[in-house]
Amino acid sequence: MGSKDRDKTLSFLTDLQKELSTQEIDSQASPRFWVLMDYKFLPTDSDYADETHYVHADGDCVQFGKPMDLIEFLEEHEELDELPDYQNMDLDDLFEWIEVNELNEDGCYQIVPVMEVAYIVENTLFLSKQEAKDYIKNNSYNHTSRIHTYAMTAHRAPKTGKVIEMLTEADWTKYKRKKTLISDLIKKIFRWEQGSHEN
Repeated sequence: MGSKDRDKTLSFLTDLQKELSTQEIDSQASPRFWVLMDYKFLPTDSDYADETHYVHADGDCVQFGKPMDLIEFLEEHEELDELPDYQNMDLDDLFEWIEVNELNEDGCYQIVPVMEVAYIVENTLFLSKQEAKDYIKNNSYNHTSRIHTYAMTAHRAPKTGKVIEMLTEADWTKYKRKKTLISDLIKKIFRWEQGSHEN
């Protein structure tokens, strides 16, 4: 590694260390990292439902939020002689009308009780909270409006924890005199692993 590359690496590590040392901890013990939490609805028994979804599910799923959404769908997808008097009908009334008029023989029109559940978004891991927030800002179209950062502790992953600890606590200024920054770090981690196995 050339001196310019080494200086860039040290500058990056110094800035990262400052960020890790001064950021919010979100009530999580060190070593901490961030993931993303989002929310989705899953079908459930009506006794446990947070809300009810009105859908047409035939491989693709179309959800109707208001009566007019369903009326427009019926106009586009069903052969109808006449539409119901929907101005005075809610979605329950319209679904009943669909059943009475035998438009649901395939069972695609469904009233589904659902519960909201939180989940950790796959393939997300951030060393800093700001990086997680930047991801949300740049990728919000892939998620719900409720997505947020979520801090976790790596106490069951000792190697990951050790790397986070080194990033947070190492004195990077002393490596300015070294030519083999990466190899020094690898030796440190290897010595730590040996010591942990011997104890």
